[in-house]
Amino acid sequence: MTQRDAMEGGSAERIPPGAEPSDVIYGNPSDVDDLVVRLRAYARAFKDGQGQLDVLSLMDWGVRQTDPDTGDPKIFEGRKKHEAPWKDSLEYRVPHAKDPENSRILMKELPDGRKVMGWTTDHYRTIHPFTAPHFPDDGWN
Repeated sequence: MTQRDAMEGGSAERIPPGAEPSDVIYGNPSDVDDLVVRLRAYARAFKDGQGQLDVLSLMDWGVRQTDPDTGDPKIFEGRKKHEAPWKDSLEYRVPHAKDPENSRILMKELPDGRKVMGWTTDHYRTIHPFTAPHFPDDGWN
């Protein structure tokens, strides 16, 4: 019985006695069974993945760089031509990277208030933007 049936005084059982699955299931009942098996497998996979994401979310992926004398946040100077788009970004160390000495995350606030982030694993020889696939312009324009 559905909630609507209960509220509107419907019968306790909507499936006729002696009904076959094909009488009450639209389409092929074995297809429904197969779908149930697949959905349960997806549910287990998502549950397993959630546990792994919880662990990852607790890790220190980026630790803000600070000036050792003042404690102020370290600001990326971006002196070279290829670094210029990242000038004035906050710098973050990445202690869990494969090469933590050369890995950094940069976060820059654009004039309109949006924040963009970049990353490097070769101490700024190359700086890659974190893309935003839901924006056609990767969030830059």
